[in-house]
Order: sequence, then C-alpha cells, then structure tokens
Amino acid sequence: MLSGHTDVVPVAGQPWSSDPFTLRDGNDGRLYGRGTCDMKGFIACVLSMVPAWVKAPLQQPIYLGFSYDEEIGCVGAPSLIKRFYERYSSTAHVIVGEPTSMQPVVAQKRGDKSAHHGNWPRSPQQPS
Repeated sequence: MLSGHTDVVPVAGQPWSSDPFTLRDGNDGRLYGRGTCDMKGFIACVLSMVPAWVKAPLQQPIYLGFSYDEEIGCVGAPSLIKRFYERYSSTAHVIVGEPTSMQPVVAQKRGDKSAHHGNWPRSPQQPS
C-alpha cells in the first residue's frame, strides 16, 4: 500500500507572507504552498503513476490508502488500517509518504519495525 494523509496542519497563527493554499513560485527554484513538501507531494507522485501501473503487467495489486484528519488527532488512519487488513491483506507492506527531516525512515517513528500504525495493535500476521 502507498499511503498518505490528505489534510494539512491548520494555518491559523502562522506567519505566511502569501495565501498558503495557492501554489506560488519563489523564484529561487522552489515552489511554496501548504503541503507542497508533505504527504501531498507524495500523493501527487503516486497518482501521476496510476496510468503506467494500469498498463503494467503487475504480479500483485498496488493499493492506495489516503486518510484524513491526521493532523488533528489521527482520526482517519485507524479505520483505514482496519478495513484494509479485513478486506485485502494482512501481509502487505506499506510505504507512508511522510517526510521526516527529508530522510527515509525504515520503521514506524517509535522505532518499531513492524508493519503497523503506531496506534494499531499487533496481529499475529505482523512481523516483529
């Protein structure tokens, strides 16, 4: 599964010099806007690959899992994880497109290398 959340941290009280929800060119080789260097960039990359994946002779399906309200209390992920494991797979690997100081992380942020969300209890199918 390729996973990401679709919401952003609320902007109230943040010192934006322009509308944070309008992408703008910084004239410094960078683009600026809310979520441009967050999961929304990852989600855009994933979605841009869908046409190629549809045409590819895949041996296994590629699942896309996009959750919501993660920035205000991790509301969407628990039901996404539960439904995915119930309906599709209990052994799938997950890539979460969350930048962490712009470095890859090969474990859940607590350092637990199992394939589950930090709030999701371990099941017998999930490795330690």
